[in-house]
Amino acid sequence: MSSTTQLVTLTDAIAKSLSRLRRQVNLWFLVEGLSRFAACILIMFLLDVYVDWQFNLDRAQRISMLVVVAIPILWIAYRYLFKPWRVRLTTPCVLKLRSGTNISAKASSMLCNFLARAESKSSTLPPEWSMQR
Repeated sequence: MSSTTQLVTLTDAIAKSLSRLRRQVNLWFLVEGLSRFAACILIMFLLDVYVDWQFNLDRAQRISMLVVVAIPILWIAYRYLFKPWRVRLTTPCVLKLRSGTNISAKASSMLCNFLARAESKSSTLPPEWSMQR
């Protein structure tokens, strides 16, 4: 019984640590994406104001300029905000992020197998920790 409770305690600690790291990575993606998005909006706004000031655009030209300016803004939003949110970080990916390149594939595989066995024996892990194949 003692080893089972230790296993559950260890599994919960690992799960909490990996969950915290996942939240930190997601926050990093959010901050990076928002900063690039804001920089793109600022640059496109300044470019639009400069072109309008230099060439005195009429209404149809301003609308076409709005379309031209919206394309890079939408691309930045997709590339740095929406695309990273669609990616689900798996346990091996989080482990590689945690330790850099020092973790071996064998150690990562061993920990994944450990977590998979713990999931099948205990319901203490949240459902998002299920192994994806």
